[in-house]
Amino acid sequence: MLHWRPPNHGFVRLNVNGALTVHGPKAACGGVIRYQMGNFQGAFTCRLKTCLVAQSELWAILHGINTVSYTHLRAHET
Repeated sequence: MLHWRPPNHGFVRLNVNGALTVHGPKAACGGVIRYQMGNFQGAFTCRLKTCLVAQSELWAILHGINTVSYTHLRAHET
């Protein structure tokens, strides 16, 4: 069973996901940022152009890192 693990002290946890539809060229990505106690810090979503599943996951990581950087948080754990 998978479960959420808190980040190290002074960091945040960035959980991301990319997704595609089977009916047409639609893709999206999103993610959640949480502190070490699980407290919500922020989230993001983004529509993407047609891409592969792996590309949607990579876009999610990129958008997540940008979101963390924009909010001036120290993090790189995914």
